[in-house]
Amino acid sequence: MTVDPRLRTTLGDDIEETRNIEETLNAAASREISVLPPGRKLVFLMDNGHEFFASDLPRRYTVTVKSSGPFGAIEPLTYVIDLAVLEHSLLNTDFLEWSMRTLAKESVKQRKAHEKQATATANLFRTLTRELRAWRSGQQEVDQSGRRPEINPPDDACSRAHTSAHDDPSG
Repeated sequence: MTVDPRLRTTLGDDIEETRNIEETLNAAASREISVLPPGRKLVFLMDNGHEFFASDLPRRYTVTVKSSGPFGAIEPLTYVIDLAVLEHSLLNTDFLEWSMRTLAKESVKQRKAHEKQATATANLFRTLTRELRAWRSGQQEVDQSGRRPEINPPDDACSRAHTSAHDDPSG
């Protein structure tokens, strides 16, 4: 995940501590996450609402999420998070949680898409393995006419696996 501009904060008692907090925050936001179990989320404190809105820190961030699944790279997702819309709302003290919740919901959608792809791939490999074993055992056998048996396509397992990965329109 990349965030542009880099995340900034008013947290910290002096310039040095604030820089350290910002470095830690940006490192956490851009760290590659190899797996996030279902229903779990990562929560980071970026700032306190009233202090953030009293500062001149950026209000608008562009977040790009890049991921991959069993079939390779997935199209990057880009989100524009405009925190200024929360400045005069009752949510202004909870805006960070709201932003993270939005990102977490999108991550759940991505995880579900990955799971569907993984299931379809596993089903396809199982079918191919079964057919390959049948074909190899058939190589030793010859029917009564002296011919080796043909490999019959599976009962539309490839089509079923491909279709199941695209069945859910909600992603």
